[in-house]
Formats: sequence, C-alpha cells, structure tokens
Amino acid sequence: MFPFTIQLKSTLTNNGGNIDKQKALLLLSKYVESHSGTNIYIAEDSLFFKPRFYLFANGWRKFGIIDKGEFLIKNNELIFKFYLYQMFFFALLFIFLFWSSTRNIFIALFLVLGVLGLNLIMAIIRYRNMMKQLTFMLSN
Repeated sequence: MFPFTIQLKSTLTNNGGNIDKQKALLLLSKYVESHSGTNIYIAEDSLFFKPRFYLFANGWRKFGIIDKGEFLIKNNELIFKFYLYQMFFFALLFIFLFWSSTRNIFIALFLVLGVLGLNLIMAIIRYRNMMKQLTFMLSN
C-alpha cells in the first residue's frame, strides 16, 4: 500500500533461459548482508530481511531508510518490495512537535512533508539504481 510499501520490478535475462533461483537468492543474500541486512530468510523464491537499526546513521547505509525488505524472483522477474512504516511514524511525530512549538499546522506540515517527500524520492531513486545493478549482476 503506497506510500508505506513500495514495489520495484526488473526483468532478468539469461541468454533465453531461466534464472537459477537458488543461486540468485544466494547472491542476493550476500549483497544484502554486505549492506547491513540482518535476519535474512530465504524461502522458495523469496528473500526477506531487516536492516540493522542505527538511529542516526540511516542515511549512509543502503537499507537504512526501510523497516524491512523482500526480494522475489518470479517468471524471470526480480521484484523488490520495501516497507517505510517507521519513516512515516517519525514524520507524524515531527509534525506534532513542530505544531506544538509553532501552533501553525500548515508550517509544520510543509516542513515535515517536504523532508519526508525528499526522503521518499531519494529512496526510490536509490533502490531503482540498486535494481539495475542487481539485474545486471544476476543476468550475467
């Protein structure tokens, strides 16, 4: 459910053949682990993970902005689904804090939703680029 859950898709090619799902999921697991992913769980055609949580270091880690992520390989398609509940919770908290200090809800909404919108746009750009890299890595 947008904007709490975002899904990105990319088509995998392997010279006309099917992608070896288990090999691809192991490569994805190593990639996620190298970028601060923990609690990695591999199912039949999916990989689930949660990023490590460092309160003030989120911007420098690949998966720092998300709560949990999921990779799915289905019909030679790589799907990445990520969840942003924590970011929206903090946005609501900051809206309340700004409103309580300024007593102007419009300024609070403008400030926080502007920052939230920029973080959302940066996350989508970051993960689209990541999907391009992973598609290239898994297709070769």
